[in-house]
Amino acid sequence: MTSKNDFAVHPGKTRDDFARLIADLENDQFGAQVLMIWESSRGSRRVGEWVKLLELCEQRSVSIHVVTHHRTYDPANGRDRRSLLEDAVDGEYESSKMSARLRRAVAANAVAGRPVGRIPFGYRRVFDPQTRQLIAQEPGTGRGAGGGGVVPAVGRRSQSARDRPGFRGPRSSDPLGFGVLGA
Repeated sequence: MTSKNDFAVHPGKTRDDFARLIADLENDQFGAQVLMIWESSRGSRRVGEWVKLLELCEQRSVSIHVVTHHRTYDPANGRDRRSLLEDAVDGEYESSKMSARLRRAVAANAVAGRPVGRIPFGYRRVFDPQTRQLIAQEPGTGRGAGGGGVVPAVGRRSQSARDRPGFRGPRSSDPLGFGVLGA
């Protein structure tokens, strides 16, 4: 089973789980009658990939359930296929628009001397007091930066919970293994 994020990637990164899904469908090893996805764009934001997925699902009699649509589609049904293909075209177009916006914003920020992206954890940004231009990113001090920040505090809290009377450890109903405090 794959998680909802297994198909989501940034440009240039591989989509290993999507490739595995395609391979499983091609080799008749998918093992289910319904492919569930959160929304159509989670299948693929590339029309060509989406068409290949639809064709394989149709050949293997695999329906596609889109959770946000509250609907199960049959790729062999013309109307259902049309709806899914329209979603594919919309998804690719939206992805293209978002990419163009982001590239434009990054370029504008670079020209203006503004930082791009989030500051790395434990660092602070140093700006020129007169021009307000970014001078540097350097290791910070105090809470949330450098040594005394959030991660050590979480570690201390987790350790102290385990030391409390009544801590019973992980349960089978606690799949992440965090454990629970007993009464």
